[in-house]
Amino acid sequence: MDSCLSLVVVSGGARNQDGSDSLRIVNNGARRILNTDVTTMDGINKAVALDPLGSGLADVVVTPSIDLVVNNLLSTRRGVKARMFGVFRHPIDRAASLFHYLQKADWERTFDPDLSNMTIVEWAQSKKAENNWMVRTLTQDMDSHINEVHLDLAKDIVKRKFVVGLASEMKLSWELFKNYFGWPDTDVSNECMVKMLTEKSNANKHDIILEGSPEWEALEAINKWDIALYEYIVELFWERQTNEQKIDSTEDELQMISELAYERRIQEYPGSKTSKSKTSRSKAGKMSKTNIMEVTVEDEITQLEEEEEKSDVWNYYKKWFYEKIVPLLTSLFNDESKNSIGGSNGDDYGSDELV
Repeated sequence: MDSCLSLVVVSGGARNQDGSDSLRIVNNGARRILNTDVTTMDGINKAVALDPLGSGLADVVVTPSIDLVVNNLLSTRRGVKARMFGVFRHPIDRAASLFHYLQKADWERTFDPDLSNMTIVEWAQSKKAENNWMVRTLTQDMDSHINEVHLDLAKDIVKRKFVVGLASEMKLSWELFKNYFGWPDTDVSNECMVKMLTEKSNANKHDIILEGSPEWEALEAINKWDIALYEYIVELFWERQTNEQKIDSTEDELQMISELAYERRIQEYPGSKTSKSKTSRSKAGKMSKTNIMEVTVEDEITQLEEEEEKSDVWNYYKKWFYEKIVPLLTSLFNDESKNSIGGSNGDDYGSDELV
């Protein structure tokens, strides 16, 4: 992703090979990587002094240790903030891929040679397998017995803090991230991303586990809460896609809202027809699709209601002036009109409402 967009990434792909205590950008092929490691506890501890996120050099952070990065490298006080995004995979697929990867990845510190002699069912039933990794990571609880309280907290964190993507919908996820973060939208970047998604150069190939198989059931048994969280994430993802589609049609909705508000005002205050017509129609007509991306339907409704409230107040006092003050002034010069003081015209504007 970063190579397609020419973004500077902080991950674990580069080190201070010259022993430098300062930050520098390492060019690794098409990739541009900041020379710090934020994928391990030791790397993050060393990165604190370098302040890679506060330096302004990094565009994206890629790490499995979200809690450590947040707690050590971000700072609201210093204005070092970030918005998290994640590509989420079905927990069964993720667990199966992890098992097959760790069977042969002798370059990883988590490599376990014993796995090469185990089946995935045996691994799932042993203490070697991860369980509910997503929920545990988000709630920062790697040891306790996970329950619904942890799940609810994880859901809340994902909803409030993450822009979510799905590994099964990478093209749509790519568009979502690109639009949200304002990443470059060029033919070169799009072609690069399509090629990357098609070739899947980083994929760990293995047999697909079928739902209902012994392997599926073994992994499902130890990832109950992760599966529930994933199903919630899928709902959030499609909800966001639906919202994006609604944004595209907001111009018509705002036109309709303006027309309804205009008609309602005409019914209540016929005298305001000309001026209100021009205001409502011109405002809706001048809105471009770009502006509509920044103006929600709720904002427009609020604005129209505020205008209507001002109109209500003006018409209220105008009516009160002609029905209360004018007769009062007239009575001062006409003795026969004195009995009308106090409002004897059958109106609804009594003294209590005027106080």
